[in-house]
Amino acid sequence: MLKQLDMEGTSLEGPFPSSFSELESLNVLMVSSIKGGNGEFPPLENSRQLKIMVLRNLSISGALPDYIGNMANLILLDLSFNNFAGQIPKSFGNLSNLDNMFLTNNKLTGEIPKWIFTRGQHYDLSYNNFNGSDAPKDYCQIGYVNLVSSYSSTDSNTIASCLRRNNPCPVKPKHHNLFINCGGASLTIGEDEYEGDENIGGASDYHSFDEKWAYSSTGRFVHNVDNEPFIATNLSVLNMLNPELYMTARLSPASLKYYGLCLHNGNYTVKLHFAEIMITADEAYYNVGRRFFDVSIQGEEVLSDFNIAKEANGTGKAIVKTFDAQVSENTLEIHFQWTGQGTSFIPHKSVYGPLISAISVTPNFKPDTDESKLSTGAILGIVAAGCVVIALISTFIWFHQRRKDTENKDLGGLKLPIGYFTMSQIRAAPGKFNLENKLGDGGFEPLYKGASKR
Repeated sequence: MLKQLDMEGTSLEGPFPSSFSELESLNVLMVSSIKGGNGEFPPLENSRQLKIMVLRNLSISGALPDYIGNMANLILLDLSFNNFAGQIPKSFGNLSNLDNMFLTNNKLTGEIPKWIFTRGQHYDLSYNNFNGSDAPKDYCQIGYVNLVSSYSSTDSNTIASCLRRNNPCPVKPKHHNLFINCGGASLTIGEDEYEGDENIGGASDYHSFDEKWAYSSTGRFVHNVDNEPFIATNLSVLNMLNPELYMTARLSPASLKYYGLCLHNGNYTVKLHFAEIMITADEAYYNVGRRFFDVSIQGEEVLSDFNIAKEANGTGKAIVKTFDAQVSENTLEIHFQWTGQGTSFIPHKSVYGPLISAISVTPNFKPDTDESKLSTGAILGIVAAGCVVIALISTFIWFHQRRKDTENKDLGGLKLPIGYFTMSQIRAAPGKFNLENKLGDGGFEPLYKGASKR
C-alpha cells in the first residue's frame, strides 16, 4: 500500500501512467520537472487521502481539476510553474486544512476568491492573469498572500504597479545601481554601500524596499515546516576576500526573484555572489551533499544546474558570476529556481534550493542623474522671473516716453522758434566770439550773446 511517492530530480520522461488512479492510499505525492509529458493532469480522482500534492514545473495545461476540492486532508498544494488556465474552482474553498497553496506562474484568470484573503495562510498567486474588478489598489502582499504580477494581463494604472507584468516603475526612473547583502545587514565594501536584506521571509513572501528593489520568495521546505531556514547564517571562519559579504544568504525551496526597480534603461553588469555556507566539509557525511539550481536574468537562463561548491572549488569559498543585462522597461529581474536536482537531507533536512549571498548591479553607461539639468519648477521660475523683468522694463520705458511727450507738448505751447544751426552760424552769431558780445562766465565756458541774420 503506497503512502508516499517522491519523483523530484529524476531523469524520468513521459506522461503519467493511468495506474495513478489506483493510488487510493497515497498521502504524499511530490513530482517536479519531468519532461515529455502530454500536458494532462494525472488521474488522481481516487487519491482522497492526499495531504501533500506537489506537481511543479510539469507543463500541465487546462483547467484546475474541480475534484481537488474533495481532498479534505490536503494541507499543501503546489501546482506552480505550469500552464493552468481558467478560474480557481469554487470547490477549493472547501479545503479547510489547506495551509499552503502555490499556484505561481500559471495563466489563471477571473477574480481571486475572497476566502484566500481571510484564511491567514500562505497562498502564492503571483505571476498569473487575474482580471477581476476587485484587484488590490495599493498592495502586493496581503497577509501571507503573495500577489506580485498576479494581474499580468492588465496595463491599468488603477491598480498597484507591482501587480502588473514586469513590476513597472510607477514614478520617474531614478536609480542606476544596486547593491544588496542578501539575508544580512547593511555594510560598506570599498565605495559600494550594500543595503540590508534582513526580512525573515516566508513561504509566500513579497517585500519591496523604497521603490528601489524587491524580492519574491515562493515555496515551502516540505520536510521542515516548523523551522524553515529562509536565511542561512555562517558559523565558521571564512578565509576569503570580503568575508562579511558571505556571512549570510537568502534561501528558497522553490523560486526566488530579486527585482531592480525604477532603473534607468541601458546595459548593466550584474554580479552574483555565492558561497556554500550550509554544506560543509567538516565531516565526510556532510560533504556528500549537493545543491543545484538554475539562474535566469531578464527571462534568459544564464546558469543551469549550478553547484556553488563545485564552481568555487569547495564549501565556504566565494565565487562571483558576472553577466551583462539589458534593462529596457526600467525593471531588472533575477530569478533563482530549484527544479528538484541534488540532495535535500544532507547535512540535514531542508538543505536544498537556491542560495544567494549578495547582488551588485552597476551601469555600463554614464548615468544621466539630471544633476546638470534644471527641473521643471526651476525652468518655470526662470521664465516667470524673466517675464517680470520684461514687464518692469516696458513700464519704465512707457513712463519715460510719456514724460518726454508731455515736456515736448508744454514747450510747443510756447511757440518758440526752435530749429537747427550749423557750426558756421554758431560762430557768426557772437561776431566770432567778440569780447564785446561776452555776457559773462558760465559753469564751464564763457557765455556770448548772438544775433541772427535773416
